[in-house]
Amino acid sequence: MSLESLFSSSLSLSQNQLYALCFLLGSFTVAALSDIKYMKAQKEFPEVWFLSVIVLLILDMLRAKNSDAAVYAFKWAFILSVSLLSYRPIGILFKLEIADVMASAAVMALLTPLFIAVYLIILKVSSLIMAPFLVRLFGKREAYPFMPIVLVATLSTFFVGLWLMSGFGTG
Repeated sequence: MSLESLFSSSLSLSQNQLYALCFLLGSFTVAALSDIKYMKAQKEFPEVWFLSVIVLLILDMLRAKNSDAAVYAFKWAFILSVSLLSYRPIGILFKLEIADVMASAAVMALLTPLFIAVYLIILKVSSLIMAPFLVRLFGKREAYPFMPIVLVATLSTFFVGLWLMSGFGTG
C-alpha cells in the first residue's frame, strides 16, 4: 500500500456518502434529543448504527476485490482502533458508552482514511468546546450527553464535504 493510494482523492465525499451522512444526521438528531433528555439514546439507535457499520464493511470488502485492498484494511483497522480507544473501559481518546462509539463508527465507516482523521479532529474540538456546557446543563457528575457532540461533528463533516465537492468554495 503506497501513501499515494492511501491518500488519493481522500478529501472528497461522493454524493452517496453525503446522502448516507444525511441519513445518519437524522438519526443523530433524534438520538441527541433523547440523550439530552434521558442521558441515553433509545436502544434501537445503536442497533441501526451497528447494522450500518456492518453493511458498509461488506461494501468495502466487495470494493477491495477490485482495488487496493490494503487501503480498506487500513481504514477498518483505523476504525476499530479508534472505536476501542474511545470506549469507556479503555477511554484514551474519549470515554464513551457503546452507543456513542457505534454512532462515531457509523460515520467513520462512510469516510476515507484521511477524512476519518478530519472527522476525529472535528469530533475532538467539538467535544472540548461543548462538553463543559453539556456537563453544566445536562450532566450528572462527570457524565454528560455525547450525542449532541457527535451530531455537531457529523454536521460539520457534512459541510466540509460539501465545501470540498464545490472546489474549496470556489465553484
